[in-house]
Amino acid sequence: MFMKKLFACLLLLVLWLSITDLNAKVNLTSDLTLEQAAGKIKIPVKKLIEITGLDSGTNINQTLAELDLTEEEILKAENEFRKTRNYYYLGIVIIGMLIVFLSLALVGWVINQLKFLQGFSKEKKIAVQTSLGKIISTPEHLSRDAIIAVISTVYLHELEAREQNKLLLTWKRSSLSLWRAAGKINMPNRLFPNGLRRQK
Repeated sequence: MFMKKLFACLLLLVLWLSITDLNAKVNLTSDLTLEQAAGKIKIPVKKLIEITGLDSGTNINQTLAELDLTEEEILKAENEFRKTRNYYYLGIVIIGMLIVFLSLALVGWVINQLKFLQGFSKEKKIAVQTSLGKIISTPEHLSRDAIIAVISTVYLHELEAREQNKLLLTWKRSSLSLWRAAGKINMPNRLFPNGLRRQK
């Protein structure tokens, strides 16, 4: 969902840049630096250097007079850039998206390969089917006999705990009054519907 929104925003940016009129009249004087001139006509400095045919190592802080560039040459470079502007920005967007997707794919592949860092030897696992379920272990930890011994011990312990609980219930039974069980206890209050009344 996020990637769709990002792609839509980038597409809108490209469309806005293609629709925006960058042909506003600017005043270019010979005392402007190459960087300032590129900013006024809204062209990347490197692209301006490329279109005007200057050396790629040109200092961008040199003035137009020092570089022997006239206002007409700068405006001609602007018009030439405007013809290929959409492809230029679209190329930047596509390269940026490719870098992001390729880096994500590389990170996913690296994360997938982390499972192999523990070791290259695969240990064979032993599976024992019991009444409680299937128990799986590696051979170096437990053998079949050890697993059966553990299961038997757990079963005998649970059986002993149940028997102990039954024995405790027998010895710790609450005392029972035989008179109460037979219903022979004298209960005079039940003869009166509202209980005993205090006489004043």
